[in-house]
Amino acid sequence: MAQQHTFYRTLTLQASLEEVIRLGKTYRLTGTGKEWDPSDLLEWLQQKHPDLLDLPVALFPPSAHGDGVVFDVDLEGRPKTDVPLYFIERRGSTVAPL
Repeated sequence: MAQQHTFYRTLTLQASLEEVIRLGKTYRLTGTGKEWDPSDLLEWLQQKHPDLLDLPVALFPPSAHGDGVVFDVDLEGRPKTDVPLYFIERRGSTVAPL
């Protein structure tokens, strides 16, 4: 499996979302044609699917050169597929051009 990101940490899904929240309001999560504010997704999962919050995931944080991703991982902490659960993207600027 080819990865663009070389550094990642294995965390629970909840800890991973909390890390993304700490990045600030400029980041969003995308996947399967949907977009979420990380705080809203965490709150929704806590209410509707709390069992999913303990699942292990690999967090590839965003860098100055690109977006980050969150992957589902196997028991050894390796991403299961090339398809991420979520992309961590920087939101576009809300300032209108002059």
